[in-house]
Amino acid sequence: AAGAAYALSACRQIFFAALIRGNKYAAFDCGTVEDAPRFAMRSLHLDSARHFQSVEVVKQYLKAMAEFRLNTFHWHLVDGQGWRLPLETTAGLEKTFTVSEGFYTQKEIAEVRKLASELNIKIIPEIDVPGHSSGTLKFFPQYACPGAKNPGEFCLGNPESKTFLKQMLTEV
Repeated sequence: AAGAAYALSACRQIFFAALIRGNKYAAFDCGTVEDAPRFAMRSLHLDSARHFQSVEVVKQYLKAMAEFRLNTFHWHLVDGQGWRLPLETTAGLEKTFTVSEGFYTQKEIAEVRKLASELNIKIIPEIDVPGHSSGTLKFFPQYACPGAKNPGEFCLGNPESKTFLKQMLTEV
């Protein structure tokens, strides 16, 4: 299914180029086309943690990715400047600290996942931990290292921090 979608995308791009350049470029001769991507993972990154985008913008982004045969979406959702995920593990965190307002509901995330699947795009949620966690640790100070030079990092020497991170990442 992905190969057929990629082939149609390539044909649309060739045809569009032919329309721009003139009729002599619009001929399709009989033959066989053998094509394969150079890299198995062809990805694009979107930083929604620092700069929130609406679900519609994210969907447009996915559609543009599919048109250019990109198959992996790195979605940066959590950072020291923003938490865009409503999770049970971190209930309310998405509403407390962000550089720009906004977060995704579970329903919206499901919509994005569904569209990505239809477009043959894998989503890799990017969650910056144990570092880049200053905002999170203001909400959960018990997981920071006491007296640390960088209070924006989870204390991995604290078993409770590890348990919390495992639960949170499992939920993601």
